[in-house]
Amino acid sequence: MIHINIDGEKHQVPAGWSVATAVSHVKGIENYRLTEQNHRRAPMCHMGVCYECSLHVSGQGNVRGCMVQATEGMEIRTLHAEALDWKESEREILSENDHIYDVAIIGAGPAGMGAADELAKSEKDVLLIDEQLRAGGQIYKQPFAGRQPPHQLILTVDQLVTIDRLFGHAVWSIQSYTASDQITADPKSRAFFRVFLENHSPIRAKKILLATGAYDRIHPVRGWTLPGVMSAGGIQVQLKTQNYAAGQSVVLTGSHPFILIVGKLLCESGVEVKGIAIAQSLKTLLKMSKHAGTMRHHRAKLNELKNAIQILRKNQVPIWFNAMPTEIAGEEKVRAVTIKQSKAAVPLIRTIPCEVVGMCYGFTPVLDLAKQAGCHIERTAHGTRKVVINEQNETSIQGIFAAGELIRVGGAERSEAEGRLVGRNLGGTDQGIEKQSLKKAMEKWNRFAEVLAEVELEAWRLTDFQTFEENLVLCKCENVTVQDIHNTLMQPSPPTDLNSIKLQTRCGMGLCQGKYCEESLYRVACGTLSEPPLTDTFNGQSPAKAIAIRNL
Repeated sequence: MIHINIDGEKHQVPAGWSVATAVSHVKGIENYRLTEQNHRRAPMCHMGVCYECSLHVSGQGNVRGCMVQATEGMEIRTLHAEALDWKESEREILSENDHIYDVAIIGAGPAGMGAADELAKSEKDVLLIDEQLRAGGQIYKQPFAGRQPPHQLILTVDQLVTIDRLFGHAVWSIQSYTASDQITADPKSRAFFRVFLENHSPIRAKKILLATGAYDRIHPVRGWTLPGVMSAGGIQVQLKTQNYAAGQSVVLTGSHPFILIVGKLLCESGVEVKGIAIAQSLKTLLKMSKHAGTMRHHRAKLNELKNAIQILRKNQVPIWFNAMPTEIAGEEKVRAVTIKQSKAAVPLIRTIPCEVVGMCYGFTPVLDLAKQAGCHIERTAHGTRKVVINEQNETSIQGIFAAGELIRVGGAERSEAEGRLVGRNLGGTDQGIEKQSLKKAMEKWNRFAEVLAEVELEAWRLTDFQTFEENLVLCKCENVTVQDIHNTLMQPSPPTDLNSIKLQTRCGMGLCQGKYCEESLYRVACGTLSEPPLTDTFNGQSPAKAIAIRNL
């Protein structure tokens, strides 16, 4: 156990908890923090994406609580910045050195680790970067207190002696420079990239590999901003790494098989799963049987899913198909969720009391740095985005490569295989039987990813994903409603570009930079304007993540 101070009061919490978990446990998620407009907010993603867990740590400033481990004597404030009565201590940031890496890998998840393992076999000078304190990404994320053995890939990468590592520092910008240290947009005159990091001096590299992963898609409904609404991945991370649940009764909703896996974990952890609402109809899902040939090559995945369903049935967890949440009720935190199940002409409406609502409507790549660096981004048929690459996985920016879920969401195995292929290409070790084996593995996992994408597409064609109520909060960071957007788009000369709409409405201008509202804003705009917006993706920003002024 360790002792920490929260808002002036001393508390004892288990060693190994994150700041977000510690504050949630001590204060309750309904009292986690208030926005400047006095709206209650609490951790949602537990992977540093949503910024809902932001608070103040003495000596560190405003931090994402889920990304920081609670330590003995730590002082934490959840009050508004103007209410703080202390001065933040200065943190020295060393000057950068003259070293230039051949390759800098940003992201130590399956793709980044796979690339690092392959590059370690070459003579390249390599740096592996991650904002978390340990390798693993979200899928293989290691418990703070080491409650379970790390994945084998983590153990392999930890033993690599020919690559450098830089963990615990978020990358907030990537810029191109000439040999005379001048910023340039011309790839012919570029000598290196400068990678800017939070609380660390910049590093330089000739090539960049982006392997930043993905996060759960959340569907906005009435009440989705309440404390207790979480991503299914956030629920999983908190349980796996800290053995902690934000509530003892959960309803899961989504369109991805992942919610069944999370449901199984909840049951095994002693949490009551009150029900699982799946957007697609059972009939629609059974159509996927036409991919039986592909799925036979993924028996491990099928067995994992089968086991999850068996555990759910054993625990008598109801599973509703063709079902969507319409409202999440509660004053200070989640108290119940209303589910609409369209089984016949008259929908079946049920309200389920619960403490937590977990969502996963597929996954969206983490594109902050790709956008900021100027890489070409493309919108997919079912409303996510992806980085456009060539046959060598190079993006539209020469010298910047991408791997894993930035390209296609298809699981950790696919990401690792792609990372290894890119690592071999960058390391010049791309010949031989092993490369052919990796390509075959990639083809297999690509077919699996296509099946998942088809399942998702069936869900996102549903009417529920196309219509939005006027009073619905679309951007939770800036508290922008659908009505606010309609008022802007119904002007005599409305903005016709997604970024112009963002600027005029502030939808997407909060700390998370539109990660949860970009697609919803695009859909509202398409339904309001006479033609779709001229652009379908937010522009990149620098800094790509919220940072302290001292880092600039």
